[in-house]
Amino acid sequence: MATRRSQARRFQTAGRSTRRSLQAARRSTRRSLQTNPLIGWLVAGGLLVVLAFIVGGPAAEQGLLGSHSSPTPSAGVGLPIRFGLAIDSDTNRIIQPARSFQASQPFAYSVTLAQPAATADIFVEVERLSGRPRIVQERAIQHIDPARRTFAFTVPTDDLLAAWGAGRFEMRIYLGQGGEPVATGRFRLVAAPATSADTEASD
Repeated sequence: MATRRSQARRFQTAGRSTRRSLQAARRSTRRSLQTNPLIGWLVAGGLLVVLAFIVGGPAAEQGLLGSHSSPTPSAGVGLPIRFGLAIDSDTNRIIQPARSFQASQPFAYSVTLAQPAATADIFVEVERLSGRPRIVQERAIQHIDPARRTFAFTVPTDDLLAAWGAGRFEMRIYLGQGGEPVATGRFRLVAAPATSADTEASD
């Protein structure tokens, strides 16, 4: 019986000692927070960080922070884009190769894939390389025959000069909005030389 009373007294004493220690620690923490507000901010910030990891976990970011921009490729990435002045209507291949285009000339390009694209949509992006490098055409959709390996397009060079001006450019072709290009190629647009009539008009 005496042993039980002795154990009970030890437990009560230990409990009171623990409570006094906790109360003293809380009082010390409050005094520290009152005398140094920076500690209070750090403690609050730490609690928020811990809460964020508990609720959400270290998951991948979403929204704008989670988006991935495609890297700017070099000219050697992907299949080659063939440029020229004319296209064979039967094969869709370039029959008059060219890399430099002047006003009044047609601008044609063709790509031959390793296998049919299995999609009717491709995306074409163009970046100016000379002067102030910049994207002059964001990825624009083009429609192709998904059953064929080779596709081609033509456009008047005058339209390109009017939109982008003269200079060196790189074209990139994608099979989707993301990922790396399946084909790349470089070309040059040359401004028409000034005529005598233009010179006289400017005087």
